[in-house]
Amino acid sequence: MKFEDIVTVRIERNLSRENERSNQILVAYLFVNHF
Repeated sequence: MKFEDIVTVRIERNLSRENERSNQILVAYLFVNHF
């Protein structure tokens, strides 16, 4: 599994709960640090 796949799976799991705000922060953080 690639890093991006793991992140996607974790985000999808969190979205199935009610954590959209945390996911946006997580995505922004990972995006900034990945590039």
